[in-house]
Amino acid sequence: MIAAGRVTLEPRIDHVLRRPPDVYEEEGDLVVAGRLERGLPRDLGGHIDVTVIAPDGARVYDAQVNYRADTVSSAGTPKPRHGSFRRAHTRYGSYGVYSVRFRGLPPDGSVVRVRHDPAPHTEGQSMRIELLGFPHCPHTPLLRSNAQAALSLVHEGWVLEEVNQETLGAGDLRRGWPAPTLLVNGRDLFGMPEPAAPSMGCRVYEGGVPSPERIAERLRTMEDASER
Repeated sequence: MIAAGRVTLEPRIDHVLRRPPDVYEEEGDLVVAGRLERGLPRDLGGHIDVTVIAPDGARVYDAQVNYRADTVSSAGTPKPRHGSFRRAHTRYGSYGVYSVRFRGLPPDGSVVRVRHDPAPHTEGQSMRIELLGFPHCPHTPLLRSNAQAALSLVHEGWVLEEVNQETLGAGDLRRGWPAPTLLVNGRDLFGMPEPAAPSMGCRVYEGGVPSPERIAERLRTMEDASER
């Protein structure tokens, strides 16, 4: 499907997820499958996030393939037909193999995003919340503090993932969001359009850095919309 130009793959490559996964059609379904590198610890307990975004920005599919638990999907997206994680063993050691199969196919032009998370998927957290910024960005510390306070107002135990844009690959479009930015399932919390190029810059919020109350209000709005 990638070679045919029907979907685009955006894997978040790190020391564990070093290879882009395979994305293909099988009997009318979308399959995303790949492997993790050798040398993973025996008590492995993280997960793989697989998200498919339509050309209009809507989430078509969203699943978390847990290493030691069932594969789950976020609220507002179809449950995958199948998801699995297993260890494969060779004479050189073991590595992880993951796959997820979604019912049907996404619209042409969709983006498949795959990332590795060393922590188990947080049960009950229906939205992935990322804080994009970089060291010495003057407004990032305040937005971090306000976002963490907002999460405690919305759902106790929800996790804020921090992303240092300077460590992202040169072609990663998340570098193009002005810092600091809060993304919810890959979309800007306050409605800014996705950047066209990965060029870094600073963000000035009208009225100043959003307060915890304002962030919490937007999170509730987006959560309600995802559950309809």
